[in-house]
Amino acid sequence: MRDSMRAHPSVILEGTLRGLVFGFVFSTIFTRAMGAMYSLAITALVTVLFTAVSALIWRKTEYIFDDSELHVARRTIFARDVRVQYSRLASVNINRSLINRLTGTATLMFNVNSTVNPMMAEAKLCLREDLAEALRNELSSVIFHKEVTVEEDLQVETLANVSNAEIVMHGFLSQSTLQLLFGTAMLAYSILQLVYNDGRGIILPLIMFILSEAYPVARIILKYFNYRIYRVGDTVTVESGLFTTYRSSFRIGKVNSVRIRQPLVARVLGMATLEAEVIGIAGQEKMPLLCPLKPKAEVDSLLGKLLPEFDIPVDEVHEPRSALFPTSVSALASAAASVIGILALLFIMGKYDLSYMDELACYAVLAGLAGFAAAMLVRAVLLHRNRAIMLGEDILVMDLGGYDTSREYFLYDKVQIAGTRAGPASRRRGLSRCRIGMISATGKRSVVSGIFDDAVSSRVQDIVMDRIRDGRYDYRRYQRFAAWRSTPCRGPSGP
Repeated sequence: MRDSMRAHPSVILEGTLRGLVFGFVFSTIFTRAMGAMYSLAITALVTVLFTAVSALIWRKTEYIFDDSELHVARRTIFARDVRVQYSRLASVNINRSLINRLTGTATLMFNVNSTVNPMMAEAKLCLREDLAEALRNELSSVIFHKEVTVEEDLQVETLANVSNAEIVMHGFLSQSTLQLLFGTAMLAYSILQLVYNDGRGIILPLIMFILSEAYPVARIILKYFNYRIYRVGDTVTVESGLFTTYRSSFRIGKVNSVRIRQPLVARVLGMATLEAEVIGIAGQEKMPLLCPLKPKAEVDSLLGKLLPEFDIPVDEVHEPRSALFPTSVSALASAAASVIGILALLFIMGKYDLSYMDELACYAVLAGLAGFAAAMLVRAVLLHRNRAIMLGEDILVMDLGGYDTSREYFLYDKVQIAGTRAGPASRRRGLSRCRIGMISATGKRSVVSGIFDDAVSSRVQDIVMDRIRDGRYDYRRYQRFAAWRSTPCRGPSGP
């Protein structure tokens, strides 16, 4: 059976709006001196051009649903031909932007088990909302082996009760300590420039604050508003969004690792987030969020209910006391290199003379450098205190981080490379780090443990190989299909 369809015409409206925004920005920046009429003309011309291109792409793009694959054929000047096997689909997600809401449509996002371009879907298709839901239901029954419809999914109780106030707190406190400090410093500097320097020099720090702090926080809050998560069989579904709604589903067999993360401020408050690294699914956060910032006990409880496959008790092995010396040496070396680099930069900026700096500025620079060096040494102590490794029968657990900490759970069967590494200070003491590599949703990913005895660090490599030799590793556990559905998948006809 072969069904062919074209996207909903509302995609042309999206192109028109993109052209309007681009044309306005372009005319404002480059034609300011020409007057308002020229700016309006340039904006109109760019908008018409974007609209024409969008209409051409819409008219020349065909979505063909065969018995076993989705075929996207674009017959424009720059032709595109994409074939997506149903058996390789990791998920078929539904996003609803503001334009989708206004036009009564929804956008299907087809993600495959690929790391070539995981930040974007391999194919997108905008349809009327009812047709998009029907097509997603049919494809999901193939991908996840379940006959539960979206409407029935919506009735499933969420496993984590997350209020929108908690989402706002998550937006501010879930970011790394370094990002939080940088954004705060840029905001403070902007305020000082405004108060004491009549606003001169405020533009650059204000832009840096917006890019590093304000925009990421706003994006996270808008994306995760109305958050809910649930599991049906071996399929986990995450729904969220204020203006644009997101619904993503993935099978447990596609989860590479799970991470409980605690930035410094959140850790002081006893809170944590739960994230997962899933093949075929990624976003701007790179790891799907399974639980926004909540008390640590609730996050641990959610892990047991949502992913009991990873919630396995294992014995902890903390870094030996002898590991503190190589950690401190590394921290001192990093601090010294940073201090020398900053002093050299100041020296070059002053054209080989630091006399341009007044006494107060010199003291401020020296105090800042001393504080940085002290922070690096404190981080070394925290790293030594926090780092641990746990070797279970099926999973490997690592505690990592200094100021910001995380606990990561890895499946041995997802590890592609396992080995050890050691510097001169570690090697002389019979110590080394465990390094594992895996294919992740964002490409190749490597994780390095703390510093442990060689026998502990090399044990991971032995376990991975032993599982292959004795048959405990079974690739069929992670195949996309254990059995193929007898009836073919067919898409509805018409937009």
